[in-house]
Amino acid sequence: MCHGGAIFPGVVNPVTNHSIVVGKKITGFTTKGEEEQGVLETIRGWDRMTVEEAAAKAGGEYVGPPGPWDSFTQTDGRVVTGANPASARDTAVAAVKAFDGLENHRDEKTGSER
Repeated sequence: MCHGGAIFPGVVNPVTNHSIVVGKKITGFTTKGEEEQGVLETIRGWDRMTVEEAAAKAGGEYVGPPGPWDSFTQTDGRVVTGANPASARDTAVAAVKAFDGLENHRDEKTGSER
């Protein structure tokens, strides 16, 4: 949700040793929204990436909402993301739907359920 996608470069799949969003489409707060809020320079001053930049660094594809404040969610496999606070409900519904569709079985390499 929102700025949470900025952590994806550091969320690593232990089986592949790559980010969980490699090759996935994700969304999150837009750079345009950062500009409109007047915080983009603050983010740059903290030497932090925008969600769009984090997606690219992690090997994912950023998909933005029609407008920075529109409710928008993106589901790609088990990765469910939302663009902004207005997306909270739709993202929660999408997450439940994505996980309801999974069959529980064990990953042979890690032994964990997926």
